[in-house]
Amino acid sequence: MITGEGGNIGLLTGSEGSFLVDDQLAPLTEKIIEVVKSVGGEVPHFLINTHFHGDHSGGNENPGKAGTLIMAHHAVRERLVSGSYIGAFDMKSRPADNAALPTVTYSENMHVQINGETIRIIHAPGAHTDGDSFVVSEDANIEHAGDIFFNGFFPFIDDP
Repeated sequence: MITGEGGNIGLLTGSEGSFLVDDQLAPLTEKIIEVVKSVGGEVPHFLINTHFHGDHSGGNENPGKAGTLIMAHHAVRERLVSGSYIGAFDMKSRPADNAALPTVTYSENMHVQINGETIRIIHAPGAHTDGDSFVVSEDANIEHAGDIFFNGFFPFIDDP
């Protein structure tokens, strides 16, 4: 796990490439890649966004331009394509550039096989946003919940 400004980042590295869960904010990309490389990884091959909020998907453009395959629930792509508004913070986001858009989307669940791990991605309808997903490493028994879970307080519901 990588912490910093915004949501936590999940990281899996291995001979088949690096897999990121969320990517925080664009100005942090270089620092994040430095951390990934410091543990034997490389520019991510795969990135999953747990939801569309900028502290989880705001760094998509940089790895997207570097060839990273970005995945997310189809509602995440819709919010990134059209721009979004978060009423709780009166925050508007402009539409994302093409390089920042997920190119693989799903409506329910998905599995990714990488580095000897089975990564299960589970859509959680009606949670924090309309595009939330849990990311579970079945073999390592680790779960990344994005903003569906907040430590110490209840998450807010962003009803687009």
